[in-house]
Amino acid sequence: VVSAQLIGLGVLIGGASTRMGQDKASLKLANGLSLLEHLVQHLASVQAELVFSSGESSAGVTNDLLAIKDIFDKRLGPVGGIISCVLWLSKYYPQLTACYFVPVDLAALNPATLQQLATNSHQVSHFIDHPLPLYLALNPATLQICHDLIPIIQAQGGMSVYQFIQHFAVRQEINCAAPENLNNLNYFWQWEQFIHENSI
Repeated sequence: VVSAQLIGLGVLIGGASTRMGQDKASLKLANGLSLLEHLVQHLASVQAELVFSSGESSAGVTNDLLAIKDIFDKRLGPVGGIISCVLWLSKYYPQLTACYFVPVDLAALNPATLQQLATNSHQVSHFIDHPLPLYLALNPATLQICHDLIPIIQAQGGMSVYQFIQHFAVRQEINCAAPENLNNLNYFWQWEQFIHENSI
């Protein structure tokens, strides 16, 4: 039962954006909102107890969103951001029971699609063929896994989200009812197409 949980919503903004050629989170829509602000507004009805961004971006400077910085001194991908958030949340928001992690470039993601991931019976859930967005239970087992992985991802310079997921004994892949909502905006032409199709 989703309502019995206290869920956080973290937007991952710390990527290098090498294919886009500029910081994705700060891309501006015609209505003046950054992509980060658009996604947060778009997902507002998820009713998360805490909404925050993970990583550093020029978009975060102009946004009132709580920003959780990576604990690592170099970019280690989304898993570095997720681990940083789990450690920070366990300290400052221990009442949270789970968290959604969403990359900022999933501009078409909507609350109904995201909430398909929420479950009480799994430590981790994600959509088939899509490691992100990710639903992650926040409990002592998750915290221990994250602590144990810190030296490993530092030594190997990162880890894929799929590899991260494999460290959880109870995990679930869900068939997405609306897979068109899971398209990442990796290239500028995809961003322009999104703007054109949504008239925003």
